[in-house]
Amino acid sequence: MQQRRESLQQALTAWEQAWESRDNATYLSWYAEDFSDLSRDLEQWSSYKQRVNGAKSFIDLEFSDMSFISDPRNPEVVMVSYYQRYRSSNFNWNGWKQQLWRQNGSDWEIIYEGNR
Repeated sequence: MQQRRESLQQALTAWEQAWESRDNATYLSWYAEDFSDLSRDLEQWSSYKQRVNGAKSFIDLEFSDMSFISDPRNPEVVMVSYYQRYRSSNFNWNGWKQQLWRQNGSDWEIIYEGNR
C-alpha cells in the first residue's frame, strides 16, 4: 500500500510540474481517454485547458491537506482530495479539489477532476 501511495504521489507531482510549466502536452497526457469533469469529456477539457493555460505567462500551484481514499470495490481507483492555491498571471483561486486517479498497470491517469 505504501509503495502504491508513493507511486501516486510521484504521478501527482509530475502532473503538477507539467501544469506549472505550462507544458500542455505533458499536462494533458495525465488525463484518461474516458475522463470527465461531469460537464466536459477529454476532448472538450483539452481544448478548454489549452486555451486557458495558453493565456498565462506563469502558473504557481500549492497543494495542502492532501488525502487519498481507495475504493474497496474498485481498488485501482483512488480519490485524491486537496486544498489548492492557484496563482497565475491573470487569475487566482483557492479551494478544495477532488480527483479520481486510476492505476493502469504501473501508470496512473486522471478520470475525474472537480471542485469540492
